[in-house]
Amino acid sequence: MREFAEQEIICPNGPYPNRRFKTSRQPWTAHWFDAIDSGLWQRFAMVKPSQTGGTLCGLAIPTAYHLFEIGEDVICGLPSIQMAQDKWEKDLKPVIERSGYRDLIPTTGRGSRGGRFESITFGNGATLKFISGGGDDKKRAGYTARVVAITEVDGMDEAGETSREADKVKQMEARARAFGDKKRIYLECTASIEKGRIWQEYVERGTTSRLVMPCPACPAWVSPDREDLAGWKGRETAFEAKAHGRISCPECGKLWSEKERAEANERAVLVHRGEELGPDGDRHGSPPLTDTFSLRVTAVNNLFDSMGSVAADEWRADRIREQDGEESEEFENAELELHQFTWALPWIPPSHTVDQLNAETLQHRTAVHRGRVPAGAVVVTVGADLGRHVGHWAATAWMPTGHGVVFDYGRFEVASASLGEDNAIKAALRELNEQLEWPTADGSGPRTFDAAFPDARYGRTGVFAFVREREADGDRRWRPLMGFGQSTYGGPRYSRPGAVNRGIVHVGDEYHLRRFREDRVVVVEVNVDHWKGVVHDGLICHAERRGAITLCHDDSGELQQFVKHLLAEKRVRNKKGLLVWEQERKANHWLDSCVYAVVAAHACGVRFVVVEGEGSDAPVNEDAPEEAWSPRTWGGDEFAAR
Repeated sequence: MREFAEQEIICPNGPYPNRRFKTSRQPWTAHWFDAIDSGLWQRFAMVKPSQTGGTLCGLAIPTAYHLFEIGEDVICGLPSIQMAQDKWEKDLKPVIERSGYRDLIPTTGRGSRGGRFESITFGNGATLKFISGGGDDKKRAGYTARVVAITEVDGMDEAGETSREADKVKQMEARARAFGDKKRIYLECTASIEKGRIWQEYVERGTTSRLVMPCPACPAWVSPDREDLAGWKGRETAFEAKAHGRISCPECGKLWSEKERAEANERAVLVHRGEELGPDGDRHGSPPLTDTFSLRVTAVNNLFDSMGSVAADEWRADRIREQDGEESEEFENAELELHQFTWALPWIPPSHTVDQLNAETLQHRTAVHRGRVPAGAVVVTVGADLGRHVGHWAATAWMPTGHGVVFDYGRFEVASASLGEDNAIKAALRELNEQLEWPTADGSGPRTFDAAFPDARYGRTGVFAFVREREADGDRRWRPLMGFGQSTYGGPRYSRPGAVNRGIVHVGDEYHLRRFREDRVVVVEVNVDHWKGVVHDGLICHAERRGAITLCHDDSGELQQFVKHLLAEKRVRNKKGLLVWEQERKANHWLDSCVYAVVAAHACGVRFVVVEGEGSDAPVNEDAPEEAWSPRTWGGDEFAAR
């Protein structure tokens, strides 16, 4: 297969597009193909970073080799059959089109002109059959071949919900069972979590092989990893981190230049679990007895990228940790990317409890009586969630010490049946605007709000019309809001703009202001997944910490229903270790209203320092300064000019 790759394959893309494939450009590939050619194993599992040529060497080249050099059928396993066309067009077809076998691609029939298909038969009679991890188990049981190549392995490493058979990967491999020791199984994927299928193949079932390299400065043979990346810590900028980042020898600490790293990879030796290399390169120990060769490729082995670039990514993640804390969602996501896509390591989620909120605790977490603005509040904001017949709103007050109080909330009628949706929403917001005035707890006089963000995803036209009406009267406190979040809306994730421009008038923390020119309004676009976390974190941490949120006494008994809305969604970790939101009940309108009010508070200058996961008995940070932020009037000169 190595000879086939270097003689027949032209790289379709990457750093060497339209140039002949050479294992010398990525020395780890020579060890991969030599292991396949050795005949010692029947199964081959690769866990690799992104952008290393892993899919080319783990899927495309083996598939092409068996289809054309051997002339036999190949089964390609995918998490879903919908991926077949994409995998064919992006990963497999470009490789074949640049080879000497391009004329064997059919010009008629399935797969020849795009569209959804499940198999393609080439001019030499060999068939590429796609089977998926989804659907009925019978779909995976109706085809037999000696070769099975499975990609995105962790996307289908569990049995289907209705399946009583073995897991999907085993079902796919069973299509080659009749060939005994002559079968060939190829598995490739990035690592997800420790219990993910590809990581288990690497550490449990396979040889757990790694590349061991000679240090240019000492006699040791070493396999540097993430902890050996040095020179980037303490730098002021990512640019400086990139300039000074180097991999170091785990034994002597020598920083390797990029040239030395490349030379070390060229001289690397493949070592399996149970084996070690002595100073003279002599091998000790015995490899495991297994039918699976498993290889982990890391950033150190990826000569397509520099250690400086990796160091810059590490620096950015570390800066997020310093600013937001180790338990913040942003830091966890940055760490997840470094684990999976750079170092080929599984993500190990933090052990802290994700969600500690409960109804009984929240109902006793009260500070003021409902309907009264706390004495000394410097910012008051409102969020509103709209519906066809009923709307919900919540008002928050923020103290100079940086903690907030949900001091009032309510419902309002939306008379869509009699007025039509747009007119009803406009009328309902007018009435709400008139009633948003409260006495203060110290009797100093009535207090109104500084900013109000109503949700414009429902009744957009009516919300926009109301906001334009208020601005025409000189009231710039109202701003329509649109939330983005994969957990809640099932749509696209929030995308943060890079800078202010003609369309983006302000960029905040996981929100920004976008000008809708045709509608003549400026809309707040928000990452609601992030800001729900801010609200829940505020309800968890000690009541006197910055960013803490408390509720209000309510003799009407409605507080219990309000709390149910706050707990309608909870944070959980998905299979990849990411924090996502799951809705436990549909009535979450006051939670959304609180989220919008808290975003409005941030827009008014409130700054939150939240310690995620702390219990109610956590100590108060008495050393923190009393003034951590300066309030500003929302809609004042700064934003009006823009």
